[in-house]
Amino acid sequence: MNQKSYFGALITAIFTLTILWSCGSNGKKASGEIAADNASGGIQIGVALYSFNRFPFHETLDKSKGAGAEIVEGFFFHKLGEDFENKTMQNLNDEELQKMKRIIDEKGLRMPSIYADAKTQEEWIKFFEIGRILDIDFLVGEPEPKFLNLLDSLGERAE
Repeated sequence: MNQKSYFGALITAIFTLTILWSCGSNGKKASGEIAADNASGGIQIGVALYSFNRFPFHETLDKSKGAGAEIVEGFFFHKLGEDFENKTMQNLNDEELQKMKRIIDEKGLRMPSIYADAKTQEEWIKFFEIGRILDIDFLVGEPEPKFLNLLDSLGERAE
């Protein structure tokens, strides 16, 4: 891994940990929430799969699990490897998305969020549909202001 890639992965990991830390437990457990490890001081620690973006989906989960994570954040532009014909998440059909969900569950992980970078209304709608199939709690992204009303509407329907 070159120095630029290393620092990019490090910044991504720090950013993700900061977000997860800021959303830490208030003592109430949400439905399906994984209990925080005592070693983390009650803070749930997760890994952004982008940290391992050069690896197939299975390996990113294994590496995350090996790092002690129970929570991962996916990203839509990840080339998922041969098991998924090297497609990205937004190009998977419903059956392939269900397969992805089974793999996450089999590894004993939870993926409550996915990074989405949509440029059109159709892409945002598709990402919300993927989130529904994968049982995602929230999407992380940087939407253009013109999509905020759409996202608000899609978020209300998802509840």
